[in-house]
Amino acid sequence: MKKILNTICALIIAALCFSFYQTMAETSASFKDGMNDAYDDNYFTESYYGTPISLTPYTHTSVPDSVFNAKTNSYVPAYIEKIGLVMDGNIQESSVNKWIVYCSEGLKDILLFLAFLYFIRFIVKVNQNEIFSHRNIRRLRIIGGLLVVSFVLSSIAAFCLITTIITTFAVDNYEVFYSDRFNIMPLMLGLTSLLAAQVFAMGLKLQEEQALTI
Repeated sequence: MKKILNTICALIIAALCFSFYQTMAETSASFKDGMNDAYDDNYFTESYYGTPISLTPYTHTSVPDSVFNAKTNSYVPAYIEKIGLVMDGNIQESSVNKWIVYCSEGLKDILLFLAFLYFIRFIVKVNQNEIFSHRNIRRLRIIGGLLVVSFVLSSIAAFCLITTIITTFAVDNYEVFYSDRFNIMPLMLGLTSLLAAQVFAMGLKLQEEQALTI
């Protein structure tokens, strides 16, 4: 049983490490750009790079774009579903929004790292046969709380980015969507951890009641 549990936990840890590395790489690059531009006259005009934007053509329009077919050396009609938006220096962006994004993303990374440490601690205790205990229940609740708060922080950052895009960017014949900026995975994992904590608490309570009855 422990071998299966450890295998599953190893896969979870690998996935969390990859996600954390990806998030840290993106955050570090953005933070570095922000710090460099803080000493530049173009600080207020610096914006986000490579922002993924989803596009949906309006229903009343014909195919609005085309792509070049290298095989026939001709253009063929096409829809654009997603682009990597690169904003130029002429776009004015609020410095408040920028720092909210940096701070939210930074705090989110810290909380994810703490949740990762608590998860490791939880697995170690389970391997030591400490399963249904008040400490493990508390660890699961802390993990769940950290993940939920990290989702809130990432949503705040996404909302600030969306606000900037709404006020500075538009595409003819397309409606712009921003759902890709909201990562719901930490919320789902957090709620699952809180649910597991509640199940553990109910099981522990039943165990204690049976012990008193006997």
